[in-house]
Amino acid sequence: MIALCAGNLLAQEQRIFLHTGNSITGTVIAQNEQVIMLKTSDGQTLQYPAKEIKAVVDNTIRNVKTSTGEKFKAYIVKENSEIAVFITPDGQMLQYPIAALKSNDNHAPADDNTKAPNNPLGLQLAIKAGSSINDPSFNMEGNLVIGYRNILQQRFFVGIGTGFILKNNEQQQTQLPLFMRVEYHPLHQSNWSPFIGLDGGYMFQLTPKRQGGAMTELSVGARMNFGKKPNALQLSVYCKAYQGNTTITEYIDNQPFTRDASATTVDLGARIAILF
Repeated sequence: MIALCAGNLLAQEQRIFLHTGNSITGTVIAQNEQVIMLKTSDGQTLQYPAKEIKAVVDNTIRNVKTSTGEKFKAYIVKENSEIAVFITPDGQMLQYPIAALKSNDNHAPADDNTKAPNNPLGLQLAIKAGSSINDPSFNMEGNLVIGYRNILQQRFFVGIGTGFILKNNEQQQTQLPLFMRVEYHPLHQSNWSPFIGLDGGYMFQLTPKRQGGAMTELSVGARMNFGKKPNALQLSVYCKAYQGNTTITEYIDNQPFTRDASATTVDLGARIAILF
């Protein structure tokens, strides 16, 4: 199928559909039975094994209408006097007899829902639930991160975030983190990808008579695309360590004594995030 579709498309922009469900646009600059090389509009040269490619088509989406009234947008994969084979923007292959199709001379601009977002900025909303190791309690946290995602073909996301933390312990603390977040997605072109995230910044204490300190967090999990790209859902676990002023209770001769001291707190928990 690749040889039939790409053999005469070397001089114009094409769209390559992968078996993963993703697609890439550019100009095919070289191909053989084992591999296809594509040059994108931003000058990058990408190479894909033939076994990973589902179809190569002219990057012109068409408004198709059947004799039964069905309408859809698709790219033409193959067409002759008997049949027409289409592929939809989400990678679904469709085949119709020519007699079952009405005239479809109108072309529409390429649908960019399946390609990388033109807007390089990303928004991430996260909710966390966990507990402190050295002070068992239930913690709730909400984060908002704004960042840049078009780094090394979207393998990396870098952003700045803030939020709030409610610690349901004896001291009823409220904290506000300010941090930088870096994420690495090795399978960035797939509908799912494992990822690792690293946060670093400062934890402000909003509870009176409490001082903040440096914080760092490591999260590991999986990202799954949904709806139109780049919408995605992240599920992960995290480990957070931060410094701050807290109250320590000590017992001397069975009598409790409290004092303020600087200590490092470690939290463990689960994290769910939505990316836009």
